[in-house]
Amino acid sequence: MKDILLLEVKKFIEKRFVPGKPLLLGYSGGPDSKALLYLFLECRRFFALDLHLAHIDHGWREESRLEAIAIKGEAENLKLPLHLHVLKPEDFRPGNLEEQGRNYRYQFFSELYQSLDCQAILIGHHADDQAEVVLKRVFEGSSLFALKGLTAESQMLGMQVWRPLISFRKREVLDWLYEKKLNYFQDPTNLSDRFLRGRMRKEMIPLLESSFGKEVASNLCRLGDESREVTDYFCTLNKSILDHIYQGAEGTSLDLNPFLPLPSIQLKYLLKEWMRKEGITFSKQILDGTVAAVTDCLSGKKFQSKKGAFSIKSGIISFCNHEK
Repeated sequence: MKDILLLEVKKFIEKRFVPGKPLLLGYSGGPDSKALLYLFLECRRFFALDLHLAHIDHGWREESRLEAIAIKGEAENLKLPLHLHVLKPEDFRPGNLEEQGRNYRYQFFSELYQSLDCQAILIGHHADDQAEVVLKRVFEGSSLFALKGLTAESQMLGMQVWRPLISFRKREVLDWLYEKKLNYFQDPTNLSDRFLRGRMRKEMIPLLESSFGKEVASNLCRLGDESREVTDYFCTLNKSILDHIYQGAEGTSLDLNPFLPLPSIQLKYLLKEWMRKEGITFSKQILDGTVAAVTDCLSGKKFQSKKGAFSIKSGIISFCNHEK
């Protein structure tokens, strides 16, 4: 029987890996990162992989201290360098602990990544994670472009992020671990009602699948894939237009006259990409108003916020960033 996960991970590495730079793997000892680690260890038969493990103990559970000790022993047995960071209760403020933990985790990864001069960081996200992200963004009212959720490759905090398992369902990962007789930790906070992620995994998605009588998670993943395709399409369309951004009297400006008329959805994504380059986000109302002003050829319109302002004059959009 073919090892489908191993074959796909091998293909993933073949497309991307450049020898000479280490790979950092975010390792919790849970099923996802456990499978990812041992898949990459098997791929050492084909590639000269220099793997480093990064583990962060959030200190939320007494068991996490023991898990960190076990991970240290595992890394020693595998002769892999382990980078461990331990958080304390006082590191967390009242509020969204899940988000704070995620921020601490990726900041730690980013600092390691830079110091080791890594090629990429490996994250064990899979298709069920993708479904959760897409569903969460649907409920939050995110735009079509934001529904792409997690991708096989992305950029974060100066890191190249690789997700080799993103096309596989959780059950496929668990089946692989079972076949390989690999044990893993089960973090109860992943299913805890305290956190939105836990409620989605334990209640929301199972309820939707039961109600609709089909695999809602797979459909959500497909929606995410189609959002990515649409986003990539508009990114290609807008690239030559964004190259015309210049420093004007009121900040950065873009003369759209050579490209008008533009479909409003293309113009909306163009403005989102422009603001991404500026490093800020704007409200839906301001973006919609700016798009409408350009589409309706309204000159002299201005849309203001604390972060900056768009102004439209004769087909030229100017943006003044108040944060610079």
